[in-house]
This record gives sequence, C-alpha cells and structure tokens, in this order.
Amino acid sequence: MPTKRETEFWMQVTRRTHQLQPDMNRAVLAMLRDIRAYLTDDAVAEVVRSGSVDETINTLLSDARLTAAGNRVRLALLTTLLSGGTFALDRVPRSAGRRPTFNVLGPQLVETLRTLDQKMMAVFRSELVAVIRNELTAIIQAGVPARTAGTRVRATVGLTPRQAQEVAQFRVTRAATPMTRGAMLSETQVERMTQAYRDRRIAINTDVITRTATSDAFKAGQFLAMTQVVAAGILLSGSLVKTWVNMGDGRVRDEHSNRGGMGGQTVPWNNRYSNGDMIPGESTWNCRCVSYYSILSSL
Repeated sequence: MPTKRETEFWMQVTRRTHQLQPDMNRAVLAMLRDIRAYLTDDAVAEVVRSGSVDETINTLLSDARLTAAGNRVRLALLTTLLSGGTFALDRVPRSAGRRPTFNVLGPQLVETLRTLDQKMMAVFRSELVAVIRNELTAIIQAGVPARTAGTRVRATVGLTPRQAQEVAQFRVTRAATPMTRGAMLSETQVERMTQAYRDRRIAINTDVITRTATSDAFKAGQFLAMTQVVAAGILLSGSLVKTWVNMGDGRVRDEHSNRGGMGGQTVPWNNRYSNGDMIPGESTWNCRCVSYYSILSSL
C-alpha cells in the first residue's frame, strides 16, 4: 500500500487533473465533430458504391486531416503539460535554492508534446478506422442504400469497436423485444433508444480518452520539470529519486500493483522503472499511477 504522503500526493495530482479535464474534453469533442464533417453523405456513398473500403478510409481519415482535427487537443495537451510542470516546481523545497521557472521554449518540451500527441492519436485512429471499416463493410454486405450510409457511419465516430458491437446488439435486442403489453417498439422508438444508448457509449469513451490524455500530459510535465531542475543545478541528479505510486484499490491493474512489483518501486529520477516506463502509464492506456519525486537528503 502507498504511504500516507504518497496517497496525499496522488490525490493532489488527481484533483488537479480533474480540474483540467473539461478543457481536454471540449477539445476531444471538437475533434470528433471535425472528423464527422469529413464523412459527408457524398463521400460515404461513393465508398458504398465502389466497395473500396480501405482505400477510401485512408483518404477520408488521412494523417493530414486527423492532424488538423486534433489541433485543439494538442493545445489542451500543452496547457496540461505546463500545468504539470508548474505543479512539480511548486513542490521543490526552498532549501534547494532558487525556484526555477518552467522553460516553455526548450526542445524537450516540443519532443514531449509530440510524443503525447502521437500516443493519443495512434490509439484514437486505430479505434476510429476499425469502427468505420466494420460499419462500411456491414453496410455494403447488407445492401443498405448508399444515400443513407453517411448517417450510420458518422454515428460510429467516438465509439470503440467493442462499443460499436454493443450498440448494434442493443438495436437488435430492442427491435425484437416486446413491450409490457406485448406490442413491439416502432422503428422510430428503436432508433431513438439506440441513439441514446450510443451517446452514452461515446460519452464513456470520450471520458477515457480525456482522462488518459490529461493524466499523461500532467505526469509528463512533472518529469520535464524535474529534468529542468536538475539541468539548472537547483537539485543534484544523485539526490532525486522517484517512486511508483498506485491508488492501492481494486481498480489497479495487476502489473501496476504492489503484488505485481511496480507499486512502491523506487529508482533514480532519470532511470526507467523495471517495466521500461520512464513515467507511469507511458506504455499503457488509462493508467492512474503517478511518480512521487523525493529528495534523498530530506527523507
């Protein structure tokens, strides 16, 4: 289990990232709207008529288009990264000397931001391509009129492949299940209920994306701040260590738990943990663990 000090630190980080999440959420929702705008009725209809699903997906969801759609997300990542850096610098004890300011012009910041963006967009693009490919394939196989395909495809944006399957199953179940008095739901009723269910699934996935992106950027800002503190000579590299802190609850994945060997693991601040991560969650998605930085002389 984490110590009291580590738990308090984890809670401070969590509170701060929760405060930052609304801005990230708005940025992610804006990205989803922009992507839906690319999937026009005419563009989707052309895919259905031609049957060239993969080729058209690469055009509709090209790297250039996704990059443009994600501009607001990158700005939110930068804001969160800077907030994480400031948070870390505020915790540097006064006895360590002068307090540094966060260097927003350093090349490490640009590279860190690029890494965060690439991680998020890789996961998002993978999900997006998979659900759209599956939906287009189903539309073509079912012989759905090309003119109505665009609405169905746009509705999948923001879902994971598994969620898309759940939505499809929900529609089938509702259409086949009689109401209390034995009457069947109308097509309009089924679609309205399915839309509400789909919206809830999208909101859940958006929350996961938002929470992960915010947490990753905040933790990256903390590490970058420690890098700058050491580079400025305010702290000696050999005096700084970091400890992997998990929440110690039932939601901690096994490999990040104390039993799995990660929780409580302490290494020099610029060394990787035993699982290869420099920052908790670097190689995974939706990780709540954090690094607790300590000065050896103050322990």
